[in-house]
Amino acid sequence: MTLTFAFFTFLNAFWLMAFIAIPFPTEYEKPETIRPASEGYAAAPKTIHWKKAIIIATILAALVTLALAVIIG
Repeated sequence: MTLTFAFFTFLNAFWLMAFIAIPFPTEYEKPETIRPASEGYAAAPKTIHWKKAIIIATILAALVTLALAVIIG
């Protein structure tokens, strides 16, 4: 696998893994603290820890790229 091919494979894998990784570090409000519907959307996340999501996505993308490099290899 050439370096250019590996780079673009990693980029594609990163974005796919980002959508897989985003739900893991997402926090939702507890059911007992949900506000009335007039104050906001109850299913919306309270916070998303983006740094953790990016780290998880990067690790997964690196593993996928490495696996493809070994298979192509």
